Amino acid sequence: MPSSRKALVIEVLGFDSQQGRARLALYRSPEGFNQPEKAWAKETLEIPNQGPLVWTLELDEEALHDPQVRWAVSAHHDKNSNDKLDKSALGIPTEPYGFSNNPKRGFGPPKFDEVSFSIDSSDPTSTPRIEIKIH
Repeated sequence: MPSSRKALVIEVLGFDSQQGRARLALYRSPEGFNQPEKAWAKETLEIPNQGPLVWTLELDEEALHDPQVRWAVSAHHDKNSNDKLDKSALGIPTEPYGFSNNPKRGFGPPKFDEVSFSIDSSDPTSTPRIEIKIH
């Protein structure tokens, strides 16, 4: 019996301009986390005139609701459209960015455990939504 598909909706808020593009990455394990080339899924999207940017992914429902799977999302405002998160000489990001769970800023990127989430499968009719605030 084929498994059905379901959407995961990611909303990104906090863009201060429409300059450039938004880059998003979805990870499903700590291995390769925060390395977009190793992301489970990734997308580059235009920044909307107003309201949140919305990335809707169609996922296999079996994978989406597997309680063993932890997901994490990263987003950044690629203001100069060079397909990377620009950083200063000290390695500090110079473009706005954010992660699922909206962790507090610290030194270095957050750990996978701080930004990862599982999806509640108790309500099969609901669409999982993740909100990320970039700054």
